[in-house]
Amino acid sequence: MAAEDSTNHPLEKLRNNLALWKQKGETEKQLCVLLSTGSLNPVHLGHVLSFETAKAHLENQENLVILAGFLSPSDAGWCSRKTYGCYSNEFRLQMVQAALEESDWISADGWEVNQERMVDFPEVAKHLANHLATEFPEENIRVLYLCGADHASKCGLWRGRSDYGVAVMKRPGYRGGVPGRKYQVYSIDIGFGFDASSTQVRKAIVENNLDSVQNKLHPSVLQLLKSTSEQLRRN
Repeated sequence: MAAEDSTNHPLEKLRNNLALWKQKGETEKQLCVLLSTGSLNPVHLGHVLSFETAKAHLENQENLVILAGFLSPSDAGWCSRKTYGCYSNEFRLQMVQAALEESDWISADGWEVNQERMVDFPEVAKHLANHLATEFPEENIRVLYLCGADHASKCGLWRGRSDYGVAVMKRPGYRGGVPGRKYQVYSIDIGFGFDASSTQVRKAIVENNLDSVQNKLHPSVLQLLKSTSEQLRRN
């Protein structure tokens, strides 16, 4: 099979899982995909764990079928002022691809970073939704934008959007909004989560102490960070 175009939303894993789902004949369930955007500078295991946690909750508690996940690094323009610098679009996408190399349902999505301008998450979600409607016109696959509770509150996502649903990762004790069911907004309690941040990893890189955060990174991502000659840069 030919490799998919990395400048568009990758659909190979979705197609495979859709075929498997059709074999089961569970036609009463809503088909969905998860999408998350962000700097991913660099991607760490907590990003992937968020997808796994959300999928388990939505399938077990909300009677949904999550066919695929799309992890989309955002343009470097969004992270050029990050503490300890920002990796290039190409390298951050390469790291996401490495982090997901064993996943049978989550893909690194290169559409966003291959645009000629910076795009915000609503446009990414709408473009993915339109792409799925074109490629799978009979399936009614719903995009659920996966984000944290702070982001959902800041951007008014608790009310939902007509073009896509929202899956909000919420820690215990956080007093966020009330999920709006009209446009499929789901609240997912993640417990205390995975103790990692991209800032923490970048700090370790700058201090030449990458081994101190190796348990927070996929081994292939760790190897890329160790072997690359590219330096963190400030735009």
